[in-house]
Amino acid sequence: MKYSHCCVNNIPRGLLNATECAVMTKGEELYINLYHRYNATVNINSKSVSINSVADYIAENRAKIYVDSFVDLAVRVPEWSKTATVDVNGKIFKAQSGFCHIKLADIPVIDGQNVKIEMIFDNSVH
Repeated sequence: MKYSHCCVNNIPRGLLNATECAVMTKGEELYINLYHRYNATVNINSKSVSINSVADYIAENRAKIYVDSFVDLAVRVPEWSKTATVDVNGKIFKAQSGFCHIKLADIPVIDGQNVKIEMIFDNSVH
């Protein structure tokens, strides 16, 4: 190829990098950035944390995530969703675009139960 077109080069790279960006950590906080079907395991302070994302937020306007540890969590609210409702085991948070920060240790759960996070996005035309 005589010329290098950035899209031709960067789209495949972006698809491969998406797996690294889906779940990230910063200090002791777990960041959830992408909502599609996946399982992930990350280490925070030598502790293994499992994440199970089970919903397709584009088709359903919602995302469901299960986390097996009581960590500090930041879930991304897309810019196009002017508001979002974040339901963590029945405790409701109203969130704006950006990140909704949640201390899972403050959420009551039944012993042995994973923390369920369900988000409903506003995807109406703005």
